[in-house]
Amino acid sequence: LPMTYSADDFYMQDVIGCCRKNGISFTILNHFLENEEWKKYLIATDVFIHMQLTDAFSACLSEQLLLGNVVINAEWLKYPDLEKAGVYYVSANFDNLQMKVEDVIANFNEYSMHSKKNKNIIERFKGLEYTVKNYWGPYFESI
Repeated sequence: LPMTYSADDFYMQDVIGCCRKNGISFTILNHFLENEEWKKYLIATDVFIHMQLTDAFSACLSEQLLLGNVVINAEWLKYPDLEKAGVYYVSANFDNLQMKVEDVIANFNEYSMHSKKNKNIIERFKGLEYTVKNYWGPYFESI
């Protein structure tokens, strides 16, 4: 769980308690990660929960979609160009987030199958292919 920015102790303890209560294996990332270390964690991610209040198609989100990880995205964060291109993600709000996470875990293979298709879409989206291959180098070939 990346918590390197703005994670106060109360919030962190709440997330840790929720993970333990539900038997979820986790690691808290609370220090700055160099690119190579960050890439390893990205590849190890299965489900990315993206519930920020605002976003402008962040690099973090695009990386998760490119990798084919299951993304649970805040329903107030709209990406009409991505949706039009066929990018798949699960929409949620804070009232139904727990239910969505439980459903994704229970039906992970189905969600993962849909999410894996995002790689080709994101790779071509707005000319990102060159940038992605340059940034990811040998990691790109393994995803």
